[in-house]
Amino acid sequence: MNFNVQTKVTDIIMFNSRNLGALIVDEKPHVKSWDEPQYSIQNLGIEESYGFSVLNEGQAIAVAKNVKVRQNEMSTPEALIISLGANSPVFESTQRSCRRHAVRLLQSPF
Repeated sequence: MNFNVQTKVTDIIMFNSRNLGALIVDEKPHVKSWDEPQYSIQNLGIEESYGFSVLNEGQAIAVAKNVKVRQNEMSTPEALIISLGANSPVFESTQRSCRRHAVRLLQSPF
């Protein structure tokens, strides 16, 4: 799906799920086994065959192109994301803080 961040324009796909398509099963899942005696190997596999089809020439599918969207009224505010990579000062200070807490726990009488 395309979404232009500057213009806030996108395409929207809509469909009627009761009249959309069909799953066509050619072979139900079954066990297939074969031997490779030169290698002393017995193989097992599960095999099935199926396909999908669109009903009524796709009349249950609609595409609305170039729809201008706006932010949802219930959206959450933007959140600050902090990288805690190995080269991050926040990561290093967190490690020091964890070490201090671990030392306190080891020294604790409980």
